[in-house]
Amino acid sequence: MARAGFGSYQSYTRQRKRKILLLRILRVLLTFYIAYLLIDGLFFKTFLIQTDSMNPNFQKEDRILTVPLFYEPRLPLIPWPLASFRAPIRGDVVVIQPPYVEDESPLVTFVKDLSRLVTFGYFTPFQDPDPSKHLTIRRLIAVPGDTVSLRGGIAYIKKSGDEFFLSEFEISEKLYDVLKLSLPNGWESRDPFSGEQVEITLKDDEYWVLADNRLGEDSMVWGPVKRKNLKSFVWLTFWPFSRMKLQ
Repeated sequence: MARAGFGSYQSYTRQRKRKILLLRILRVLLTFYIAYLLIDGLFFKTFLIQTDSMNPNFQKEDRILTVPLFYEPRLPLIPWPLASFRAPIRGDVVVIQPPYVEDESPLVTFVKDLSRLVTFGYFTPFQDPDPSKHLTIRRLIAVPGDTVSLRGGIAYIKKSGDEFFLSEFEISEKLYDVLKLSLPNGWESRDPFSGEQVEITLKDDEYWVLADNRLGEDSMVWGPVKRKNLKSFVWLTFWPFSRMKLQ
């Protein structure tokens, strides 16, 4: 009887140690996951460019490092945006959610982030197979209060209160090139991707974005985008190593 009791005591002790070890492991994993969410959701998020829409400044398969903190970042399971580091400025390259794509639920975002963490970014559930509904990158051309038009594929911007238009290169705070390809015969100026756009004045919370490759889908098709569609500031191209540069 004594030996049976002693054996029962040892079994209970082992079970208790296992529970304590399991709780410690769970605490470590939870701490690591929270740290990952903060870093990925606020400070640094990687992004793979999957199209040629930002040629010649970005190439397909470039990997870039972005900073969500610049543009009112959102964390999983938190329904409201956090304070931004600074306002978007002309010339910024930004990660864009196309305006026709609906926001995903906080729970879906949570599951996607957790899956990316566990699989080291190789698997993301709930990913829409339609590439046009994925996040993409575009250049911020005009901000609220600006009047913008396009002529020959080049944007011209008049700041609020100014009298004259300046080209996007004169008014931008960044240096970049654009790619304007020849259009098919018979393509009219009112057609999409014609490189022509009548003057439009941006309201509060409206931004105008363009692809550096002016045949890419952008505000010429979408119209102005809202601040909530600006997801992250593109800071660095880090791969391939030969193309590494700050933006």
